[in-house]
Amino acid sequence: MDKFLVHDVKARYPFLIKSSLLSTLVLFIILFAFAPKMKTNPYQMKSKKDVVVMEKLPEQIQKINEPKEIEKPQLPKKIVETTKESEVTKNIDLTTTFETENMQDDYEGEIFRIYEKAPQLTQRIDPDYPQMARQLGIEGTVFLEIIVEKDGKVSSVRVLKSVHPLLDEAATAAAYKLVFTPAMTRDLPIRCYVTYPITFRLTK
Repeated sequence: MDKFLVHDVKARYPFLIKSSLLSTLVLFIILFAFAPKMKTNPYQMKSKKDVVVMEKLPEQIQKINEPKEIEKPQLPKKIVETTKESEVTKNIDLTTTFETENMQDDYEGEIFRIYEKAPQLTQRIDPDYPQMARQLGIEGTVFLEIIVEKDGKVSSVRVLKSVHPLLDEAATAAAYKLVFTPAMTRDLPIRCYVTYPITFRLTK
């Protein structure tokens, strides 16, 4: 009896395999047909408006203690040897431009960090907010050290505190377009260093 049963199963084996695969396929089709459909919405980047805010320097950076006024040195009185009494009390004119000329020579190439009168900003152009930085949501304040020449124009810019290369480059380009009144020391225009911040800020 067992031999006939085993023989019968072997004979029907191909049919059983095919019918099993067909039943499984039909079952999957029914499941997919009646399964709830999932809806997906494409991702849309939130629109952001860029706002560039030019902020004043922090008090500890902006305020520089002005140096005490230095008194001009007194020139020594000229001694004239004479035997005539009338010439002893004669006034001698010692007026000279020697000191002023020397000061102008000293200030010609030197760049000062301390001065009597600080430069004042008279013209600025807001920096361009890089498109890539806006898309990446990058914002912050870039601190720059600039050199203001005697005519008030910016001749050199260096990044003191970086935020991102994209913002650093935009801030540097804008800093070269700044115009100041020149710094003054003893009534003479001088070259000077100025720390200047430029803030990039994104608002919804």
